[in-house]
Amino acid sequence: GNEHGTVCDKDWGSQDAAVVCKELKCGAAMEMEKRDLTFSSPVKNSLLTSAFCSGSESSLSKCGARMGSCALSDLAKVSCAPDSGNLELRLEGGNSHCDGRVEVRYNNTWGSVSQYKWDMQESNVVCRQLGCGEARAVMRDGHFGLGSSVVWLSATHCNGSETRLSDCGLLISRDLLSPDATEAVGVICEVTGPLSTWVRTFVVLRGTFYFLVYTAIHLSYFIIGKRSSKNWGLRKGVPKSDEVMEEEVVV
Repeated sequence: GNEHGTVCDKDWGSQDAAVVCKELKCGAAMEMEKRDLTFSSPVKNSLLTSAFCSGSESSLSKCGARMGSCALSDLAKVSCAPDSGNLELRLEGGNSHCDGRVEVRYNNTWGSVSQYKWDMQESNVVCRQLGCGEARAVMRDGHFGLGSSVVWLSATHCNGSETRLSDCGLLISRDLLSPDATEAVGVICEVTGPLSTWVRTFVVLRGTFYFLVYTAIHLSYFIIGKRSSKNWGLRKGVPKSDEVMEEEVVV
């Protein structure tokens, strides 16, 4: 209905906060502590004691929930990161723009992304946004190096169908975290573009050429073999000449 009420913080997590910020078109959720936000006039009636989101939902109403009430001190609170609705994205430390350490730009600073909650769904979104092919692998444990001095995203929640990473549920770190070699996640995408198209075309043409050569060689062997058999048969059936016959009579 049209009734409004508060949500309790029982079982409340980063994925729930990420969905709220996404629904309100406020970008990524900001990592925060309960004491960071206070409300001077809290709503007295609470509707939900718990919300159960995966983080990829488009609105809180699409998440699971448990109805109930709680004390005002146990209300769920959310802070969304300003100017985080369209994060720039790149892959660094790899051999091309389609593989490397995942990095996003926030507050004019490039930072890496935590491997926490990261899987192939998130990787496919990254590859799609960068114009690459499908995701081939998730590289964990700092495979592509440390990167910058910031780990911006501490949690990422995608369903795999998003066109941009900013469309996923995101949680931005509240502090500048020191990079950890086991923390920064990397992605390997299928390379697409003019070069890969040329390579695929070359492979197809080379295979076609080898097939034609192979066919031509075996066809020539077949024709030569048929002719040889025919000539041999003719030689066996031809009568001896008069000269040869005379020589045999004389002898």
